[in-house]
Order: sequence, then structure tokens, then C-alpha cells
Amino acid sequence: IRSDNRAADALAADFPGGERAFVRAMNQRAQRLGMTTAQFADASGLSAGNRATAGEVAEMIKASALYPFIVQTSVQKQALFDINLRQRVRTIELHNTNRPLLFEFDEIVISKTGFTSAAGWCVALMVEKNNRTFVVVVLGAQTKQQRLDITRKILYNQLRDIEVDYQIELLPWYQRLFGY
Repeated sequence: IRSDNRAADALAADFPGGERAFVRAMNQRAQRLGMTTAQFADASGLSAGNRATAGEVAEMIKASALYPFIVQTSVQKQALFDINLRQRVRTIELHNTNRPLLFEFDEIVISKTGFTSAAGWCVALMVEKNNRTFVVVVLGAQTKQQRLDITRKILYNQLRDIEVDYQIELLPWYQRLFGY
């Protein structure tokens, strides 16, 4: 439903060799995927030491499509859980952080949002329509709403059958910072 940094840290802590070995394995996997400049410094993705280009994020999204659990859960709009609390059943509702786009575009097959101070508001999506698959990566939006607006614009254009394999939107400050 949504990424949880504590869950990532728990997975890393339980990995054989602990978090250091987990992060090392993440970096090795990134290299095998062709993410040659990507660098992970922690399991959760929150460290300012984490680095990846938009193209590398796209490669990560393509690799995640091989895992049915990721595909299914990343586009689940919400989940309901019943828990027992003091002799009462309470329902907890969790919403996907990319819910507006998931309700608007049925073609999204993988969805990952993110935010850090260094990277801004980001999203990576895999979309399928008419037997075509493409990846959308938006990095560096200044607000959640800006991320949503940029992604909507790309998807509306792409879903009208523009011939593009990757549509990558780089915001002006990001272009200046990294020279793209």
C-alpha cells in the first residue's frame, strides 16, 4: 500500500549479516541491473547518500515487474485490516500514497512514490496500454500536487499513443543541479 521505512529497516536488520550486508546486496543488485551510477547508503532510501538517475529508477521499476507481490501491492488503492483492541474490533484503513492516479488511470501496473529533502517529491510508474509498456519517472517536484500534475500531464500525453519508450520529466532546478 505504501512504503514504510521502518519495514525496510526491519527487513535489513533481519538480513543475514544485518543492515550493512543488506545495503551491500542492494548495491550489487543495482549494478547487475545496469544501474552503474546508483548508490544506496541505507535500506529505507531516506539517506542523503542514496543516488540514482531517472533512467536507473526506470530500470529498478522494470526489475520490480518480475515480482507479482510488488505488482499487486503497489497499485492497491487501499487495504482494510481488522484488529482486536480491548475486546473490540477496530478496522484500520491504509491508503496508497499514489491513490489519485490509481483511481484515474487503470493502465498503471506498478507505482512507487517517494519524498526526501534532497530529491523532492518523486514518482515512478510502469504503465501498460494496447500491449505497450512504458515507464514514467518524475524527480524533484517541489510539492505533492506538482508531482501529481506533472505525472497526469505525462500520462494523458502518453496514453494518447505518443511514440516514446521513456518519458522523463526533469524540473528546471534539477536540470541546473545535474547538468541535464
